[in-house]
Amino acid sequence: MNRAEVYAAIDSERTYQDRVWAENAGRVPEAPVRTVAEELLMLEEYVAKARAAWTAAPRSTEVAVTTDVLRKCAGICVRAMENHGVAPRA
Repeated sequence: MNRAEVYAAIDSERTYQDRVWAENAGRVPEAPVRTVAEELLMLEEYVAKARAAWTAAPRSTEVAVTTDVLRKCAGICVRAMENHGVAPRA
């Protein structure tokens, strides 16, 4: 895959996250934005899920099942930067 295709997959994950969890998309005004620490804990949980998926998958499917969870990890990272900002690399 090229970078544009990878970014499109991450963008589709963010769209999914916002559709499923209304508080992520700001559609629940009283819902607080997750803290950076909460985002990190969620990321850590999903990295563990990726590792577990890879460990349990047969060789023939390990890439597909692991990258499915890695896309979710990327979405969590993007959401954290949307919520808290990020400086470009100098």
